[in-house]
Amino acid sequence: MQDNISLGGNIWNVAQVDDGLCVRLAQTCGIPFPVARILCVRGIDISEAENFLHPKIQKLMPEPTVLKDMQKAAERIVSAIEKKQKIGIIGDYDVDGATSTSILTRFFRQVGIEPLIHIPSREEGYGPSDVAFKEFAEGKASLVITIDCGTTAFDVLNRAAEKFDIIVIDHHEAEPVLPKVYAVVNPKRLDEENPYTYLQYMSAVGVGFMVLVAVNRLAVTLYLPN
Repeated sequence: MQDNISLGGNIWNVAQVDDGLCVRLAQTCGIPFPVARILCVRGIDISEAENFLHPKIQKLMPEPTVLKDMQKAAERIVSAIEKKQKIGIIGDYDVDGATSTSILTRFFRQVGIEPLIHIPSREEGYGPSDVAFKEFAEGKASLVITIDCGTTAFDVLNRAAEKFDIIVIDHHEAEPVLPKVYAVVNPKRLDEENPYTYLQYMSAVGVGFMVLVAVNRLAVTLYLPN
């Protein structure tokens, strides 16, 4: 069998890279040549290799407020915490939705807020629902956060926005029009202009983490003495 033919009979098209660059990358980073070649194929040069191989939040995460509505969302959440308002969270039933809901819940509990949580069943369907907002109304919530959902939930959210302040934290594809809610934090908003293109590949839990960083920074600025 030819070297460039797979077991299934497909032709392997091997990406061509500069072997000299691969050697320098391997020597500089102390990594095997095959690993260096993979990095080169992916377009990772010597200046970017350390962050790629050993990523750290403090080096790679930009200021959260580069995302549209981030500052507005953070200010509203800080206000809710300060006033001890009831907060509702709508997540999703998959892993991203569960972890997203979890980090919000743990954060709010740390600052003395016990949030109302609604994770829809698969029978109920994906995303925000009238059922969730009925529960939040009965629980006297004034702020509702949807995470890992909500960007295109126009009908439900537009109705609910008449009674609640709603913040959407999401990472799904957006449309030219957004729900008429208090804030939509989503790196895939079509009107996003930030220079960090990699943010659009974040999971919802990543976007949620950035929101909490913004909230924490704002709270520290406002309430801790200089």
